[in-house]
Amino acid sequence: CIQRAKDLGYKRVYFFHIGDVIEQIAMRNVNQPFETEFTLAQEISLGIKHIFETLQILQSDFDVVFGMVTGNHDRMLPDKKAGVYNDSAVYIMLNQMFLLKELGQLPRVSIIDNRKDTYDLETTINGKLIHVTHGEKVNNKDNSNISNFVRDKPIDILIYGHYHSFRAFN
Repeated sequence: CIQRAKDLGYKRVYFFHIGDVIEQIAMRNVNQPFETEFTLAQEISLGIKHIFETLQILQSDFDVVFGMVTGNHDRMLPDKKAGVYNDSAVYIMLNQMFLLKELGQLPRVSIIDNRKDTYDLETTINGKLIHVTHGEKVNNKDNSNISNFVRDKPIDILIYGHYHSFRAFN
């Protein structure tokens, strides 16, 4: 993928993480904590490490625009109703990427700052408005609620995951 982008002469790449960067074991119905592979703290630490390493690899060949959004597994508390809005592992990871950038570790990376609301982000690429969200708020059966994501102007491209499938449509 990197070699193909280099062969095509790309100078800039966009890297969006669309949520569920951690599993959040508290969201799984396990009866014994020792059955888990990683604690929440370990998952967040590993997530930071993997994102940082990926950005380092990408910036060796490209200018990188990076952004990430919170998925349902990224919440700090598993119960959606009991959780505090925007209290997520993604906020912690995104904040650490800003710190690493400030420390000079990501000189070719531009980070989209959506820390005020990590559930969505918007950016413009080649004049097209891109909206990135995890996807659990999208009606995946008929996409009848996509217009709910429109803020100031129509979205050209909506990127989301959550449903573990791929579809492209006009």
